[in-house]
Amino acid sequence: MERYVLWFVFFGGCFAQEDMRDNVFIFPRMSTSDYVILKPNLTEPIDKLTVCLRTYTELHNRFEALISIGKPNLYTPQMFSMYRKDLYFYTNINGSQVYFVTDPDVREWRHICVSWDSTTGVLRLYLNGKIYPRTVLKKGFIINLQETMVLGLEQNIWGDESFQGEICDVYVWNEVLPLSLVREAQAGNTYVHGNVINWRALTYEIKGEVIVQPK
Repeated sequence: MERYVLWFVFFGGCFAQEDMRDNVFIFPRMSTSDYVILKPNLTEPIDKLTVCLRTYTELHNRFEALISIGKPNLYTPQMFSMYRKDLYFYTNINGSQVYFVTDPDVREWRHICVSWDSTTGVLRLYLNGKIYPRTVLKKGFIINLQETMVLGLEQNIWGDESFQGEICDVYVWNEVLPLSLVREAQAGNTYVHGNVINWRALTYEIKGEVIVQPK
């Protein structure tokens, strides 16, 4: 299959736009210099959010940062971030966080979705099709999509929360996705496209040693 890549120059770097459906990002090491900057299709502030992605890693006893939105500044809380450590899955919004105790890992791809609604603060985790109990986080908060969105790094940590492994199928919506569409995303149905981040038309910039490889 032919690959089509468009290149755009923005302030601060060079971004590629590509249909990534047959590809993954490989993060070969845990490092604050290896990450991917994502350019959202929308830039207005949002009060609802769904993030879905797939990961494959053998990390244990270390935090694995998945995605973050915020400033690359040690002292500034992230607008939004997702990360894991062992059986614990964390979501952080503006310095407040909740965690879920998940099932023991096996050597397989994980499909992870988190949805959040600022109106109620209700946050939900879906992991490999399993629905975890709802919790409440940061009711009334607004997420600014003009902040930097990054894969594979928690932007305000000294380097303990980076990622090593593979990430693909990254989609972000400015709405709370219904369960039926979460399941369609998990199944890989190609008509489920994020309107904030769309893996099928991903605009991104690679930093460091991250590489693109076929699935």
